[in-house]
Amino acid sequence: MSDEKKVFKDLTKFTVKRSDWLRGKGSDESGLLLDGKMCCLGFYAKAQGFSDEELKEATSPGDLVCNTLCDPKSRLIDYRSQYGTMRHCDSVEGVVLMTTNDDQYILDEVREKSLKEDFLKLGVEVEFVD
Repeated sequence: MSDEKKVFKDLTKFTVKRSDWLRGKGSDESGLLLDGKMCCLGFYAKAQGFSDEELKEATSPGDLVCNTLCDPKSRLIDYRSQYGTMRHCDSVEGVVLMTTNDDQYILDEVREKSLKEDFLKLGVEVEFVD
């Protein structure tokens, strides 16, 4: 990751391009950016200004913020004490989004509806295109 510090902003809308969307492969074959495709949170992080290089090195938003500043309002990241130090972790909401994105057993129209609803709970609108 670069030395430049990035911040998860208070983003209210982003777009997922279906032709570049990595989904339904299970968590073992997923990541924010893998083989030129992004999961839903990869698109979200890209809209936040994270580079392809940073996305390739991360499997989740929690991985991205290890070397970044994070807006404490972000509900995708939790701060937890582990072994006496604070560390960034994926929030429950973030894990729900990842699980839905990676689920191998649901139809894409169900996946999209669920992701839209779960992002809206975080105050973020997601649009699926193409």
